[in-house]
Amino acid sequence: MTGTHDKVRSIVLTVLMVTSVFAGSIALAGSAAAAGSGNLDLTTSTGDADAEGQDGVTYNQEQMADNAGTLQTVYVDFTDNGNATSPDLSGVTSSDISLYINGSEYQDSFSVQEKSSDGVLRFKLQNTRSVAAGENVTIAIRDVVNGDNGSYVFYSELRNVAGSSFSDRADSYEIIATAGGGGGGGDQDPPYETNDGDATFDTGSLRWSGQMLFFQSPGNASDTFKLYSTNTVNGDQVRGNNPKEIVLNEEGTVLINTAGLEGEYVIVDNNGDRVITNSSGIQTGTTTDSVIEDDESVLINEQDLDVTIDEDTVVQGDNVSVSTVSNRGSYNLTVSSPDLSDSAVSEVFGSTTLQINGDGTYEYESTTDAPTGNYTFNFEVEDTTASGSDFLEINKAGVKQATFGQSSYVQERGDNATFTIEMQQGGTVTLWVGGDDVNYNATMMVSDDDGDGVATIEWNTYLAGKSKGNEDRVFRVLDADDNDDGTDSLSSVKLETDELPDDARLASDNYDLEVFTDDGGDLETQDLAVISVTDRSTDNATQYVAPDNSDLSNSTLTRESSTRADAVAIGDFAVTEFDVSGIYAYAASETDLANGTNNGVSVSIVEASASTNALPKQIEYTSDENTVAAGGSDTVQFNFDESANQFYVTIDTQAARATQGDTSDLRLQDGETYNVTFTIDGDHSEYVPEGETESVTAQFTVQDPEVTLDTNSDDEIVVEPRPSQNITGTTNLAPGSELSVRARSEGTGAFLKSSPATVQADGSFAATFDFSNVSQNTTFTVTIPNQGFEDNAQTTGVVAPAPTATVSIGNQTSDGSTVTVDSATLSDGGFVTIHDASLLEGDVFASVRGTSAYLEAGEHSDIEVTLDQPYDETGTVIAMPHLDTNGNEEYDFVTSEGAEDSPYTSNGSAVVASATLTVEEETPTASPTPTASPSPSPTPTASPTPDDGTPTPSPTPTGQPGFGFAVAVIALAGAALLALRRN
Repeated sequence: MTGTHDKVRSIVLTVLMVTSVFAGSIALAGSAAAAGSGNLDLTTSTGDADAEGQDGVTYNQEQMADNAGTLQTVYVDFTDNGNATSPDLSGVTSSDISLYINGSEYQDSFSVQEKSSDGVLRFKLQNTRSVAAGENVTIAIRDVVNGDNGSYVFYSELRNVAGSSFSDRADSYEIIATAGGGGGGGDQDPPYETNDGDATFDTGSLRWSGQMLFFQSPGNASDTFKLYSTNTVNGDQVRGNNPKEIVLNEEGTVLINTAGLEGEYVIVDNNGDRVITNSSGIQTGTTTDSVIEDDESVLINEQDLDVTIDEDTVVQGDNVSVSTVSNRGSYNLTVSSPDLSDSAVSEVFGSTTLQINGDGTYEYESTTDAPTGNYTFNFEVEDTTASGSDFLEINKAGVKQATFGQSSYVQERGDNATFTIEMQQGGTVTLWVGGDDVNYNATMMVSDDDGDGVATIEWNTYLAGKSKGNEDRVFRVLDADDNDDGTDSLSSVKLETDELPDDARLASDNYDLEVFTDDGGDLETQDLAVISVTDRSTDNATQYVAPDNSDLSNSTLTRESSTRADAVAIGDFAVTEFDVSGIYAYAASETDLANGTNNGVSVSIVEASASTNALPKQIEYTSDENTVAAGGSDTVQFNFDESANQFYVTIDTQAARATQGDTSDLRLQDGETYNVTFTIDGDHSEYVPEGETESVTAQFTVQDPEVTLDTNSDDEIVVEPRPSQNITGTTNLAPGSELSVRARSEGTGAFLKSSPATVQADGSFAATFDFSNVSQNTTFTVTIPNQGFEDNAQTTGVVAPAPTATVSIGNQTSDGSTVTVDSATLSDGGFVTIHDASLLEGDVFASVRGTSAYLEAGEHSDIEVTLDQPYDETGTVIAMPHLDTNGNEEYDFVTSEGAEDSPYTSNGSAVVASATLTVEEETPTASPTPTASPSPSPTPTASPTPDDGTPTPSPTPTGQPGFGFAVAVIALAGAALLALRRN
């Protein structure tokens, strides 16, 4: 291949200096091409005229531009004229292209758009380059394989775009370089046709920045047009400023370069009229209306692109998945790699151009000749600047490598041990489990049939060593959902050692894992791991409760829905969690746990509160009456979580039925207590010594559903005629239960209100209602239906009179640190707050100077308020009574920004009274006149400023979020005071 970029650059500059005659034509967008004449030498970078078919040929071409134009997409056509073989362009990448204008190199990058097998190369400049008339353009194309088998010198006469003939000299090549154009697939030489651009300038359509848009005017080709962006003025779309000129060729067509454009654009003719075009980009009319409608402009959007290769590693011949996300629907991606030729890229993706039709994942089959190694692949949209890149490692086919997902695994006896084998490719490996040292050795073939590179194996430690000749019951392959219906497979599963004795199960020990690949008949170890099989355990049983609306279809949902509790209200679920290991390989259903004589494990649900000499009730969960409840699920359900060594027994206390001796179909009753017990019996289980048992028990007590609504001393629910009134209570229903609380009044002003409430962890709940449109003293009835509460928890409620208050304050004189309120009457207790005159200007919070201590409900007089912000001069004081809405006997109006401790109101305004506070000035004490003395008078010492003990004012919050109820009524009060003051 060629040398460094600097070496090629020096070659090109040398050509610029020593080549005597260069001529021909280069067509520039928006300008006509001139006829060419003369011969062009295309020399190699070596000068060796006798070598055969070597890499590294560099073709150089220089052209003087006849007219100014814009250079972006360049076509070079090495077409065979019958006397020579076209060069091989497969090794040419974007880094092999250089372009010089008047000897200065174009610094931005190129993207290869097309390399056809018949010798056509198309590449695109990352950014357009303006070319002035008379400027020299030199193109160097490196890494071309000489196809003429011996001659490194090619002669060519550049012809003009009209197609004048070239000489029949032997070994001659025709070279055509054109500018402009795009990916439309049509002729890139004027006169342009509709499909020559990437798309058309179709008013009302969406186009993408960087596209070349075809436009044709059927009028005079000498007409001038301008491309304008648009602006929005007063909600209307109008023509903007700074237009771009559009120059038509003789046929009245042009390709408009949209590089760098974004937004709405219109074409305006030489009369100032806006041009309307059809889907072919052809002008169909004009409009003079200054306001631009959406169907009269073209929206040019910048394309975004997120492109990833889904696999980190593939093997030659594997599928390569490319996922794309873009704001554009259909487009072509050009794939390249800085380390690979385009032909090598095609071996990976099947082509260097990928057709994308919407967001998604696209599969491309690599060939068995795909290059191996770790490569970066660049993806560039063919007609815009959107791009992305990702990495992919390609491994050699036939080399089967495999590793375990981790080096060690741990599982209890009697459970299923699971481990993974990661393969470098889809294929088959040999797996050994165990070894002669533990007297257990199983072998099998593992096939990654789905080609995802991972096979998950499950080993049943309960059956292990007990099924010789039928070991396919002991091992199975799982899919991603841990089911055995995956597309991977096991074959030739065999126990190489003798079966275990009848009274034994697989012992606790370390069991080796070893995976092999077949290298021409020889097994080659790829990786080692170990499974530690440990002793099983019977640990704990814990009782929970879950609400009747819970989804308990699996262990995760059961765990999330449950709350620790020993009492369960009828209608809720009693949930028992067992922490037990070493049973899940053989006891994974309620049927397996129903009869302990088969495998030694069982679960029983038996009444613990039966009377003396009375048979206890028992819930038989496999009986017909408990098999299916009204909702379609078992009234007693079992959910297993082997990974956590836990399983759950859930009992629907409403639907479950019990037996007592010969009597069946008995409901669960209030006050009954039941034991839920897991037992493993050594007489029937090899995991517990014979004659011994292990068991754990949890207990729950059944209760009738109960609820208590919060009332006053008269057993009434009291609310105020306001929004956000809470009706609260407590219940024994499970936390998370959903209640529907209803409030209903009949007769005049009848209403029916309903509000949801959720039971909290402590059994409390709150339903919120709006009683703002209900008259004071209206009575109503509260109920909670459909929960089994006695009388639906029916309770009387009343809309209480609104709290009332009066306040009076007189003009007074003080030192400014205290204010005395003459009297206040507060129906519900609370505070009296002192505001200054800034309240009249709307400063609700900043105007607060101080507040009284908490005042009980009733009448109060001579209330002294110590101010947090004393007055230092005479001013207005405004007294305002406030409620203690949160009942904490602390004034929280300012700190809660009006959410708590709102003011007392009357007729929608805050209750206030105002007066004048005169601040006394302190009279200075006269200093005594000193008595004359014959001795010198001492120099007077400055006396310290007396400390009057006034505290530094505390900052008052000035923020006023929103204009809530409390702030609104205070504003109304302030407005009223202001009006009075002005009058």
